[in-house]
Amino acid sequence: MTKVLIRGIYSTALSKFLLDNGFILTQPSKRIVERLNVEMLRDQWDVAIEARPWIYGITIYGTKEGVEKVIEAFHKLGKITINPSIISVGSIYSGEVIGTNDNTSLVDIGSHKVFLKSKKNVGERVIVSILKPVYSGIPEAVEGIAIAGKTMVISKNLNIEIWGYMEPHIKENLLNFAKSISKGGWGMLLLGLTQYIEPVSLLEEYNALVREGTLLLEKGISTSQKIGLIRDGIHIVRVNFSYDAKQTLDKIRSQVVPTVSGHHYMRSLGKDTQLLVDFAENLVSSGYNSEEIGNYMIKTFITSRFSVGSLIKIRHYKPNGERIELTPGKVISVDVNNFEVTIRRQFSGEEGIYDGIGAPKEKGDYAIATYKMGSMVSKNTYYSYNGIIKGVYINISTPIEFTWDGIQYIDLSVDVVRDYADQVRIIDLDELERYVKTGYISRSLADEVIKIAKEQAELLKTKS
Repeated sequence: MTKVLIRGIYSTALSKFLLDNGFILTQPSKRIVERLNVEMLRDQWDVAIEARPWIYGITIYGTKEGVEKVIEAFHKLGKITINPSIISVGSIYSGEVIGTNDNTSLVDIGSHKVFLKSKKNVGERVIVSILKPVYSGIPEAVEGIAIAGKTMVISKNLNIEIWGYMEPHIKENLLNFAKSISKGGWGMLLLGLTQYIEPVSLLEEYNALVREGTLLLEKGISTSQKIGLIRDGIHIVRVNFSYDAKQTLDKIRSQVVPTVSGHHYMRSLGKDTQLLVDFAENLVSSGYNSEEIGNYMIKTFITSRFSVGSLIKIRHYKPNGERIELTPGKVISVDVNNFEVTIRRQFSGEEGIYDGIGAPKEKGDYAIATYKMGSMVSKNTYYSYNGIIKGVYINISTPIEFTWDGIQYIDLSVDVVRDYADQVRIIDLDELERYVKTGYISRSLADEVIKIAKEQAELLKTKS
């Protein structure tokens, strides 16, 4: 059975969920032991889960098999998107140089092509390692070995670095500790997870990795062996829980402790929402209705952040983690009861053609866009300076969420347009299929996107 360590803002709900799905909790916090009445196991984990406020706020670390099992379970929660490092961190490969360019070399390692920042000869065999997570493009490797543990990677090619978010004071303390234990020229990359681990455990892991790495260097690795993986590293995957998945987690948490509807959505906005959530849950524990209090809590947040005339940002993420800042807009109406905001986006007037609708860009153009929290559909209607409609662009995404200064979602590729020629089309279905093939989204979510697109297309056809 897969042993899981869990830390962060979703700990109670995820611990309950994974226990119910056959996983074993290891090194649980004192609070989780008390809440779930579980044994305080001290075993090493197969998978560690760190959760913090961010759109891809869940980071999973572990073995390939363990990470895959956790992700399979997470799909039961609702709409999620997966953003994996395309190669494991701290992995060692035997490779062959297949190309050179200036001061870099392209190396075939079997499962991937990687590049080195050094010029080699084509046909030369090399031992390479991956030091950091890579989410797009061609991974960068270094020549030589890296050794991956549970919470860190060590290598002679590393200084002392941290990957992942930490509060500044925690990061400073951890860096100072790492400097105090480093030896023999072995640098280390500390994963965000290390902030939850006792220093004595980090020291033990570092020393064990140094011993293994030193022995490996003494024995040497032959470059004549078969191209491919020599030693696997840490598999890292970032996960987005959409608004509906967070609602599911609210219900799971409510089986353990009083939980207001909207708990995980509000917590995902950062620590500044903590007091509001705590106050709401005090009311729930006193007998008030969770749904009613939750709706009021979210309405309070919306009205405090959005008012007519305010400027809001649109954070448009791709499933691979890429963020695109769209032209922001000014609020022209707020329907707080329906969690809906309508904005006017004024464009710069630069020359060109609008994607999808095929209309020419002209000075004075603007768009009216409506965003409803929890909806997978957002509609942009494009106008010329004198109010003539140029086209309609409907984006389909993960359920929309409001943030401190705007809205955010993960684009699911497929869009529905009424173009400049007044033709209604569904576009980018091929891109959706690529995301399914690469594992960023599930087949069931893709099918739901296609269904929504067809419904929206029919609505556009019936409206003038």
